[in-house]
Amino acid sequence: MNRIVSCLVFFVISILPLTAEGWSLNQKTGLSGSVYFTRSGDAVLLPQTGESFIYRLSADWSGGFSLIVSAGVNLVQPSLVYSGYFYRGYTGLDAALSLTVSAADTAADHPASVFLRPGIAAGFGISSNKYQFSEHYFFSAGLQAEPFLDFVFPERGGALSLSLGLPLAWYFRKETAVHFSAGIGIMLKTRISPRQETSL
Repeated sequence: MNRIVSCLVFFVISILPLTAEGWSLNQKTGLSGSVYFTRSGDAVLLPQTGESFIYRLSADWSGGFSLIVSAGVNLVQPSLVYSGYFYRGYTGLDAALSLTVSAADTAADHPASVFLRPGIAAGFGISSNKYQFSEHYFFSAGLQAEPFLDFVFPERGGALSLSLGLPLAWYFRKETAVHFSAGIGIMLKTRISPRQETSL
């Protein structure tokens, strides 16, 4: 797994400057709600609901590529009891690295007050979590993917957009045989620095 992550980072750093004309630094803040499905050993698969607050810092290239570092806080509720089984709720701190590919249209190409820009993100994340009403901590890692749709406002020069996404994740946890989630999120994107030209 470490080799895969290292290769992904090397690929992103190598290819992005060669495939784009310029880049800008942006930030995203938002909320998401997800359903987590968990099964431990021979126990039954049970759903848990969760909410997350997310902050993302992204380097966006004009070719439609972005490299994103994100951090988040999540709260996962306990599952219902079924056949004597249930899963405890927990809180956690997340960090992730991901690559995003989206339509490369610019705000200048769209005279309308808002235009839509679809895309998809994929990456790798880690999480440190603490069970509720307990001193028991656990660590998890996971693969993430998120198709999304940006609502871009050309009047702001593309510096402001609203994003709706469907975050998906598969987690690797020592104490569970199955742990994955699916949800919906909303994020506000603002530009930190103006677009910089890339020189080769």
